[in-house]
Amino acid sequence: EKFKATQGSSVTLRCQVSGSPPHYFFWTRLDGQPITNSAERLKQGAELYFPSVRLADSGIYVCTCRDQRSTNRSHAEIIVEGGPAKPIVV
Repeated sequence: EKFKATQGSSVTLRCQVSGSPPHYFFWTRLDGQPITNSAERLKQGAELYFPSVRLADSGIYVCTCRDQRSTNRSHAEIIVEGGPAKPIVV
């Protein structure tokens, strides 16, 4: 799934699961970069919430979900676009 967002807006990534609970969620970036400290893990880790995305948050995120029987992964991409240019006061 791809999410386009303007810099400064909020984004929520959701990990879809099936199977028997309990589920354990782990979020990583495909490029190996650390996930920004401003991102919050919600709903026992099933959601990754960015209250104010930055250009550096652009990338592919991987949710790994484990339950008693299996491990599943899903991917989501955030594409952050620059916000409107600030006016120049002369």
